Amino acid sequence: MKSISSDLNIVLLIPELTDSEYESLKKSIEKGGLRDRIVVIDRGDSYVIVDGHHRYKVCMELGIVLTDDNILVIQFISDEEIIDWMIENQCGRRNMTTLQKCEMALKLEEHYKSMPQWKIKGIRVMTRKSGTSTKNSHKNESQQ
Repeated sequence: MKSISSDLNIVLLIPELTDSEYESLKKSIEKGGLRDRIVVIDRGDSYVIVDGHHRYKVCMELGIVLTDDNILVIQFISDEEIIDWMIENQCGRRNMTTLQKCEMALKLEEHYKSMPQWKIKGIRVMTRKSGTSTKNSHKNESQQ
């Protein structure tokens, strides 16, 4: 299997787990194994994690060897599409706190500031899913 790594641009958007959340995840994987696959993109010579950073870290700590059965490879057209998918996936988590949703909305605002206006069409939908709003999302929706 190819090596697995993280992309800092993706990692920075992921809400951090508290110590107790991390320990709970670790105990769960230790007891029941890795139930949800690590979602990756194929970058040729390696995989880059899109979803499952915390699960991957726990597996490495526990010495769990990942196989192709533990990995789900998804193809995306662009880096923006990767981030959009990752954000939608994170915002759909039942256990995401209001604070984590707000932090993600602020990170999104920074991410979308650098994008041309025509690429921002989905930001209002994504911030609504997260239960938050940003000045840019309101402005961009009214400009469409």
